[in-house]
Amino acid sequence: MRTSQEALANYEKVNAIWRENKCSIRFEPSRESVDFDTAKNLLRALWRKEVGSKFPYKTIKQVSGNRYTWVRRGVVSINCDKGWGDIIHTWSHWLDHRVNPKTRPHSAEHSLIELRCTKYFFEKGFLEKSRNAIEQPKVKKRINKVAQRYERMLKRQKAWNRKLKLAQTNLEKVNKEIRVYERVHSEEKRTTKYLIP
Repeated sequence: MRTSQEALANYEKVNAIWRENKCSIRFEPSRESVDFDTAKNLLRALWRKEVGSKFPYKTIKQVSGNRYTWVRRGVVSINCDKGWGDIIHTWSHWLDHRVNPKTRPHSAEHSLIELRCTKYFFEKGFLEKSRNAIEQPKVKKRINKVAQRYERMLKRQKAWNRKLKLAQTNLEKVNKEIRVYERVHSEEKRTTKYLIP
């Protein structure tokens, strides 16, 4: 099947946008690095923009080598090695497959989706976000388990001290009531279960 003139014109516009921003197009080796977290955010944003619903996939994994950015068995695979052009192109195919299931792969509808996705990518600054994330990676903080457990122990100690104090107060009240009862009532009245009229 031949690609329509409209689709070819849209693909040329897409390639022109990539070249204007000094990035490699889909079939060239990637010049820019791709941050995986930024790529995940981009795919979610493009899904909301094109499909118009919440992103349905729970698992997103990073792949490498000859694998494509695609969905298999409900798992989204992103190949960051191939570059932004390839990620957006293959994801726009998946979006087109979901939005227009009866059209062929490189139809005019797909080329328009890819054009919109590429424009959105540069308008929202995903390239800069990716560069910043790669230059300044997030440092994962380790939780100090010793301090965490010690804090829990102190809280438990405080709670048990409060309960102990309450128990001692209640015990004193009961002892006082018993002393008053012992003083007021005789031994016989206190120990007999049933009174004879």
